[in-house]
Amino acid sequence: MENRDEWNPNSKLILAVLLIGAGLLMLAKNFDILPWNVHYALFSWPMLLIAVGALQLVKHPQKTFGLVLISVGAFFLIPRVFPVSIDFARLFWPAIFLGIGIMILFRRKNGYKHWHNQTVNSSDIIDEVNIFGGTERHMTTKNFRGGETVAIFGGSVYDFTDCDLAEGKNVLEVVNIFGGSKFIIPSHWNIHVEVVSIFGGFADKRKVGIRSPENMNKELFIKGVAIFGGGEIKSF
Repeated sequence: MENRDEWNPNSKLILAVLLIGAGLLMLAKNFDILPWNVHYALFSWPMLLIAVGALQLVKHPQKTFGLVLISVGAFFLIPRVFPVSIDFARLFWPAIFLGIGIMILFRRKNGYKHWHNQTVNSSDIIDEVNIFGGTERHMTTKNFRGGETVAIFGGSVYDFTDCDLAEGKNVLEVVNIFGGSKFIIPSHWNIHVEVVSIFGGFADKRKVGIRSPENMNKELFIKGVAIFGGGEIKSF
């Protein structure tokens, strides 16, 4: 069973800088060096979104999600830094839905461009959006290439028991926002989970299987995000 994030040197550097900066700021607060209003802005959930978004910009070639996180965080950080008369609490849900919509548009546009440049059978990929609903699919292709699945206030179940991976690196993009997804995947598949969880989670609960040499060159990278939602991988 594989559960690994690929961290490049730049992402490690940014993470180290963020941790060192947070430690120094906490020391400054504890010794009453840091003004209260600065602490109120820096140690907040909007700043956490900005930090996670910055890591995403460096860690993944797909920049859309990182930019959305930074934009949402900056939007809600404004009233903590500058005195404004607007009630930002009333803008929370509109901003969330606008951000989700923009993210889906950009992700699907990039996804279509990616698949357009390859000769791919539609039965070999997943391309679904579930909003206030759900999907259950039993995949039977012997050449699964990945794709994209989005669950917003909904859920999906995908059974890959009778399925096999295509040769090489295959990518499955997962977006779970106030929703979830479940993947039933053979235990011998070579899986790399790279899902970012924010008030959510994504777990690989498969039984450890024996991988044959011919399956080692078949990889599935599950990437994406779980925000107030989750997902899991299981095997039977």
